Amino acid sequence: MNDARKPSPRRQPLIAGLRLVLSAVAAGILASGALLGLSPAAVASTAAAKPLAVTTSALPAANGGASYSAKLAATGGKSPYTWSITAGALPTGLKLHPATGGISGTSSAAGTADFTVTVTDSETPAATASADESITVNVVPLAVTTAVLPTAPGGASYSATLTATGGIKPYTWSITAGALPAGLKLHPATGIISGTSSAVGTADFTVTVTDSETPAATASANESITVDVAPLAVTTVVLPQGTVGTLYSATLAAAGGIPKYTWSITAGALPAGLKLHPATGLISGTPTGTGTTDFTVTVTDAESPPASASATESITVPAALKVTTVSLPAAAVGSPYSATLTAIGGVPPYTWSLSPGAGTLPAGLTLDPSTGVISGTPSAPGNASFTVEVTDSGSPPASAVASEVITLTVAPLVVTTTSLPAAVTGSPYSSTLAAAGGAGPYTWSLSPGAGTLPAGLTLDPSTGVISGTPTADGVAHFTVIVTDSESPPASAATALSITVASPLVVTTTSLPAAVTGSPYSSTLAAAGGAGPYTWSLSPGAGTLPAGLTLNPSTGVISGTPTADGVAHFTVIVTDSESPPASANATLNIDVVP
Repeated sequence: MNDARKPSPRRQPLIAGLRLVLSAVAAGILASGALLGLSPAAVASTAAAKPLAVTTSALPAANGGASYSAKLAATGGKSPYTWSITAGALPTGLKLHPATGGISGTSSAAGTADFTVTVTDSETPAATASADESITVNVVPLAVTTAVLPTAPGGASYSATLTATGGIKPYTWSITAGALPAGLKLHPATGIISGTSSAVGTADFTVTVTDSETPAATASANESITVDVAPLAVTTVVLPQGTVGTLYSATLAAAGGIPKYTWSITAGALPAGLKLHPATGLISGTPTGTGTTDFTVTVTDAESPPASASATESITVPAALKVTTVSLPAAAVGSPYSATLTAIGGVPPYTWSLSPGAGTLPAGLTLDPSTGVISGTPSAPGNASFTVEVTDSGSPPASAVASEVITLTVAPLVVTTTSLPAAVTGSPYSSTLAAAGGAGPYTWSLSPGAGTLPAGLTLDPSTGVISGTPTADGVAHFTVIVTDSESPPASAATALSITVASPLVVTTTSLPAAVTGSPYSSTLAAAGGAGPYTWSLSPGAGTLPAGLTLNPSTGVISGTPTADGVAHFTVIVTDSESPPASANATLNIDVVP
């Protein structure tokens, strides 16, 4: 404890006793605190107080240009502490915070700074302690890191950025030897080289970067930029078509070389009425004649000496747009129709439409705008007059119109059904009558006094469907009449018949026995349905005895059996109806020795 320190307020009642204790300690005669009236705990507390001391032995190094933070530490005495620099100085850019002992900031001065820190406590009187400290500021050596600069395209915008590492940012850039290509410049604060150069070749120069250290550091590097010019070429491949009497405009294009370009016609000539603007490459004017004109254009650039390139071009001025369809074929009511409108001249492709307020197509027909095809199925007789308009793909587009007529005829009404399928007694039946010509829809009926449908069947007048369940075998002859929707209506009739047969059944109930090694023959029989019949064995339902076969068309089982035993199998008979009917029966043949 410092001899000049005053006791704290909580110990003021003991001032006199403490002085005696200190004297006794100095004389070596203090035996106990009881002589002064002090308790043992009070004496122990006084003896345990620590002297004030700085405990920071070394401070971390700082990186130049980067944020730095470190904190001084002390023990003993009475906090809070107050810190100060009492000798030397911190590195430039760093500062000490008295209340916390923190050292912070950003330094740009490389090297080592030595200084003395002093801590003062809060006792009365205050105690102090000091320590010698140092901080080293490390700065990475400054260096230009750009190795190669990109090639500059002649006559086009260029931008490249120089780079560096180390030192203290921000950097300042300069050209210290040689020069940049004409038209390019260096921005000192960013290191960006930019601009537009038209001087073909390679420029060598030295760049120097200066940092923000104190004192400033510099670094240099030799660089070069090559200004390269792409070959000059005319890039226009096809020029648009023109139209007689219509303003024309198209611009020639080129690439490479050094702009600005100058254009000229060096062979042939433009179509009559058009001219070329040398400074812009614009071909404009109003064509006065038709046909295709070939010519050669030449472009010259701004290089020194200038480069030039040529290309052969052509402009077509087609004939005037015109609809060439003179007449359209007649259409039959109720029958599919298709006819194609045609045009010449103008600029294909064409777009077709009907002129508003100038008639319409027959009901049921439509016009395809892209193909000019009129198609569909007309539904009413009569003549339809209308105006078609064709528009080409010119800019601006041209149009032409033509009046057209489609005559609608009515084909003779006929019944197209020539026969009806057979029916089976007791089984549902359905078949549809068909007609053509006339004007639909149709109405169907039976001709009075010309036969009737089989018992159990009826005719639907609106659909022509004959349906129901026949109740008796036999052949029914009758005449059907179809009536169309014309005014007045037309009619057509035809005589038809329906055969009604009993259901198909296998009538064979058993087959005779066979003898091994002896020829065998037996015929299967069926009834009903519509002959002729076809016979087969049901798959997976047994087989004939070995050596015997079934004839599909006659139903004859024949052959020479080769082994004894009873063979069980199922036979299937199929008739000739549409669709065919089938029936089956399970039989067996006993083959005996």
